[in-house]
Amino acid sequence: MDSSVRQRGWWFAATLAMGLVLMALLWSLGSERRAITKMPADERRALYVRQLESVKLMCSLPPVDDALKDRCRDQSTFLGQFPECDEGCRAVIDPILSHPTR
Repeated sequence: MDSSVRQRGWWFAATLAMGLVLMALLWSLGSERRAITKMPADERRALYVRQLESVKLMCSLPPVDDALKDRCRDQSTFLGQFPECDEGCRAVIDPILSHPTR
């Protein structure tokens, strides 16, 4: 086997491995949303309401430190994955998510 065939085989294997890693990463990013949508509707709704109230209370004032900013962003990102997150919900979380941390 000449070197060009081996080189093409190596590139194919490397590209395939990178593609599989990318697919796994993309799959894992959607796992939280899938778990939320699989919850029974009444439980999901109760969790959504508690989460929305928590974000409103915790994140309505200017954050005192970066840890609180990060917590508000994480909780707002989580809240945004609920199908129940409507215009009112977006009005609460979008300002939090639009401000970069650090």
